[in-house]
Amino acid sequence: MRATSKIFAIPFPVLIFLPLWTALFWGNVSLEAQSSYPKTKEHSNKPQIELESPEDLYWEIGLRAGIGSKGEDRFNSNLRSFTDTYDPRIASKTKLNPPRSIAQGEFFLRRKISSESQVGFIGGYREWQRFGLKQISSEPFYTELNFRISNPYFLLMYWYDWNYKHWTLQAGMGIGMSQVFWDTKGYATSGREYYQQEGSLTGTGIEFRLESSVSRKITDSTSLQLGLALSWVNVPSLNGSFNGETASFYIREDGKVTPLTESTNQNAILITQQFSRKLEFQALTTTLFFGVSQKF
Repeated sequence: MRATSKIFAIPFPVLIFLPLWTALFWGNVSLEAQSSYPKTKEHSNKPQIELESPEDLYWEIGLRAGIGSKGEDRFNSNLRSFTDTYDPRIASKTKLNPPRSIAQGEFFLRRKISSESQVGFIGGYREWQRFGLKQISSEPFYTELNFRISNPYFLLMYWYDWNYKHWTLQAGMGIGMSQVFWDTKGYATSGREYYQQEGSLTGTGIEFRLESSVSRKITDSTSLQLGLALSWVNVPSLNGSFNGETASFYIREDGKVTPLTESTNQNAILITQQFSRKLEFQALTTTLFFGVSQKF
């Protein structure tokens, strides 16, 4: 029994400390293997995130001036059906001298958010070429009206850039608020009586913008640009006064357009048996602009 106990007395401490020595031995080997592994960017497990430098994410402010044209649209077509009376038994003929050109000025402020993208806003004012119409009816009655339309707007914009040396090609798109002021002056006469015609209408709607431009750096922070903008203005109705009374331009089911007060419009519906609605303002413009911008 003593011999047997001596035999088992030797390996018993070995069995106790063997796992500890094994752990220490393999732990040192593992640490040496990790310390010998090269710590380079190629072997790093962490993803590398490239950030734009603060110098590249700048602000830019600019001014623009432009001239453009307005093509034939539904607004012109509706005005060609103008009549000074809502009585369908009275024949009339109208000649419209439509607006063909516009002039506009605007400023913009935008922020560079990446190497190829910018966001910001444009505020501007658009003046339409003065135009008018002449209308003669079988009463007999002659009407001549002259119109002036102005159009301030505010748009939120996004631009995408393509850079080549000192040149930058930009494409932008935006949406925002557009307001229309429509002033009328003129007269109407039956040959024996003379009536002054005067109105002031306003309406607010939405405007969409597509544009492209090319910019050239003249200093590190100043650029000149030349571009083309396509704008679509949509104002659902215009309200205000005409000849001192609250009125608007109404369009009937037969396409005739007449300036009416709300009460007169109700009478016209009873007499003509045609429903009517307020005339909307929809126009598409193309503008060539020149501008200068300064980044800071």
